[in-house]
Amino acid sequence: MDDSQRSFLMLGSVRFDRGARRLIDAQGQDLPLRPQSLAVLGVLANNKGETVSKNDLIASAWGATHVTDDSLIQCIADIRRAIGDEGHSIIQTLPRVGYKLVPTQPEPETASRVNSRWLLPASALAVLVAIALVATWMALLRPSGMPSRPSIAVLPFEHISDDQSQAFFTDGVSKSITTNLSRFEGLFVVSSYSAFQYRSSKKLLKEIASDLGVRYLLTGDVQPVQEQLLITAQLTDTTNGKVVWAEEYTLSRSNVLAVQNELSSRIATTLVQQVELATSQWARSVTPEDLTAYELVLRSEPPPVDRDGLNAANELLDRAIALSPDFTLAHSLKAKNDLLLWRHSLAEDLDEALRQARASAARAIALDNNSYQAYHALSQIDLYADQDHTQSLANLAKGLEINPNDADMMVRMATLLGFMNRDKEALDWIERAVRQNPYHPVWYHWNAAFVLEVAGEHEKAIVASKKALAVYQTSASIRRILIAAHGHLGQWEEAERYTEEILKEFPDFRLSSHMRNSPFMDPVEKSEYWELFRKAGLPD
Repeated sequence: MDDSQRSFLMLGSVRFDRGARRLIDAQGQDLPLRPQSLAVLGVLANNKGETVSKNDLIASAWGATHVTDDSLIQCIADIRRAIGDEGHSIIQTLPRVGYKLVPTQPEPETASRVNSRWLLPASALAVLVAIALVATWMALLRPSGMPSRPSIAVLPFEHISDDQSQAFFTDGVSKSITTNLSRFEGLFVVSSYSAFQYRSSKKLLKEIASDLGVRYLLTGDVQPVQEQLLITAQLTDTTNGKVVWAEEYTLSRSNVLAVQNELSSRIATTLVQQVELATSQWARSVTPEDLTAYELVLRSEPPPVDRDGLNAANELLDRAIALSPDFTLAHSLKAKNDLLLWRHSLAEDLDEALRQARASAARAIALDNNSYQAYHALSQIDLYADQDHTQSLANLAKGLEINPNDADMMVRMATLLGFMNRDKEALDWIERAVRQNPYHPVWYHWNAAFVLEVAGEHEKAIVASKKALAVYQTSASIRRILIAAHGHLGQWEEAERYTEEILKEFPDFRLSSHMRNSPFMDPVEKSEYWELFRKAGLPD
């Protein structure tokens, strides 16, 4: 049998399926790797035992996109970390030349034979699991003993019922939450297989977290009550034993699978927000020089929409990129910040701010074309800088395809559709975003106010605008929404009051420069809004 017919390579305690480009652990679970890292591993695997030059590896992973050797080094580090190659015996470095892959065992001849080889005795399997857990723990811990990025395990929820025939649903909830959490960038999520080893464990949560190498644990229970399900969940920070977040849900059990998907999606979205909030608060309490790249990113979020806030956030992101040049999330967030500096005329050099935004977004996509944050940033540039609504919609739809649970992108979709005069769809997306992220940040009200206003819901738009204005007190954009809403209602005295506030805060305000924040697709609709602003006293 020739090499082309042999798909599997043994790499330490894991195996690589060359045909499907899958890295599989001892329990049959896929190990995540970035597309570029998988591409590099694929080339090395197809040339096992032979040296592959750096140029060939870079070409295989990035094509015509220019990258430095640092990008390749990061991919090699990712692969070694995934396969547990701390001693560099499997992926060998040939200085100034390239890399060579040396499999640790002969290749199995068929997939069925591979499966039979993995039917290990329970004791051997336990040892492998223990090794994998220790390796994961060591890789995640900082010198101080604290995980270097948000790390979570979803423990199996407890099924509270004498009828154990429905316990499959309870397990399904835990596993589905884990799956949904895994779609968010930046989180380390322990697989359900590992987390489920602690079913009915008598260990303290802190001990379980230490075993799994995570900081946060999600626990909960499911209790059937007649035709309903009572589900509780709570997130614990095991470094101090405090409950960061807790919630209770009562849902119909008429459609078990639909309920499971809805619930796990809702919990996952809220959970990510709470984890990032807790971690960023911790990050602000330590010396900046001690922060890892990811912690720098968390500390940068969310920036105030003003010159000092956005510039300070970008400084943190620049430091994160200096530590980790291929950090896709940092490039994506920097693109968004620079676009805001351009949109709101806050940058000293507006042209340079827009150029930087485009460059950062392009870099993010080049690093990982499966990054929803990168597509999110691109869609905003398409809309506000290029007023290319079709391309903006395509990029935002791609981002939501990658991460269908991201409520922030749902809000952006609502805003985009509002500019496209697709008001009903826009309102639907706002409702979905709020349902997905019930404890949403205040800027949701800002975008909701615009959507409500263009949809003709002027009174509701005023309420949402005032909620946003309570936080973003100097915003001209929110006041423009208030001017339009009061103007449509014939309340010109109120509209003129907001005009006076804009001109007091921004004496040089001109519609021609600030309307970059209102890229209406329909020129008639845009003209109607300009007339409202002019009538209220805003200068062209």
